[in-house]
Amino acid sequence: MPTTYTTTILITGGTSGLGWQTALSLARTLPPTTLLILASRSAPTGRLPSPHTKYLPLDLSSIATVRAFVATWSTSSYPPISTLILNAGLQFLGPPSFSPDGYESTFAINHLGNAHLYHRLLAGGHLAPTARIILVGSQTHSPAAKTGLPDAYYATAEQLAHPPPENKAVALTGNGRQRYGTSKLCNLLWAYALQRRMEKAPEGQRKSVLVFNPGLMPGTGLAREAPGWQVWVWKSVLPKLIPLFRLLVSKDVHTQEESGRNLAGLVGKVVEEGEGVYFQNAGEKLESSKESLVVAKQEDLWAWTVEAVAGDEGEKEVFGRGW
Repeated sequence: MPTTYTTTILITGGTSGLGWQTALSLARTLPPTTLLILASRSAPTGRLPSPHTKYLPLDLSSIATVRAFVATWSTSSYPPISTLILNAGLQFLGPPSFSPDGYESTFAINHLGNAHLYHRLLAGGHLAPTARIILVGSQTHSPAAKTGLPDAYYATAEQLAHPPPENKAVALTGNGRQRYGTSKLCNLLWAYALQRRMEKAPEGQRKSVLVFNPGLMPGTGLAREAPGWQVWVWKSVLPKLIPLFRLLVSKDVHTQEESGRNLAGLVGKVVEEGEGVYFQNAGEKLESSKESLVVAKQEDLWAWTVEAVAGDEGEKEVFGRGW
C-alpha cells in the first residue's frame, strides 16, 4: 500500500446497493491521500471506483468473524479511520433465522455486527480521535412515518436476540418486515446511547455520531433473502416506478444513486451542537420516533450489546465507555 495515505474511510456493505453508490460518489471527490475501504461479504462485481479503493471481506453475522476482521486490520498499515459508515443490512422474510451465535439474523447483522465492529475498531486504536460514525437507519423504525411496515417493537434486546416463539406479539416471529423496522430502531437507540457517551469524552476524543435515512430505494440488495419473484419485482420493476411512487405514495423514495450521493455528503457535513443525530436527503435534519428517545431502551440495548460482544472484563470496560 502506498505510504501517501493519511486517512481511511470504511464502509460496511460497501460492494452493492447504497454502499456501492456511496463509494462511487466519494471516489469522485476524495483526495488521493484518503484510502476508501469497502468491507462486505461479497466482492464487487465491477471495477473498484478508484485506484485508492480496496475491498476487504467481512461477515457481520458472526462475533468471531468481526473479531478476526479487526485482528487482521491490526496487522495492516492502514491509516486511522476518519469516517466509519455502518451501512450493511439485510431483511429476512418469514420465520426467524439465526446467526452462528444463535441470535436472530436481522438483529445480529443490522445492529449487533455493525456495533461490534465499532467497538473493536475503537478499542484497537483504529479510529481517528474525532472520527465520524454514520449509521444507515430508516423511517421504518417510526410508526408515525406510516411506511406500510408493521410497527417496530422493542421490549428488550434479549427478546430481539432470542425471540420467544410462544408469544408472537412480543417475539416478532412471524413478520420479517417488523423485525427489519425494529433493527432500524435499534440503530437509532444505539446511536443515541453512543452520542451521550461522546458528550463525556475528553476534548479531542469526541467522535460525531449521525444516522442517515436513505428512504425507500427499490433495486437494492436489501430483499435478496426474499422469494425469487419478489426479488425480481424489487430489482427489475419497482425502480422504474419511482416517479409514480413519489407522486402517489411518498416523497421519501429515491434511486440508489441519489441516496448514495446524499450519504456521501454527510461525510463532510458540519453538524452544529444540538442539531441531533438523524438526517436525510442532503443533510436535512429529521426527527426520530418517540420510542427511539427512550433512554431506558437505549441503555438496555447498549448494555446487552457490550455484554454480547466483549470477550473479557477489560473489553467490557472499554466497550462500555464507548469512546
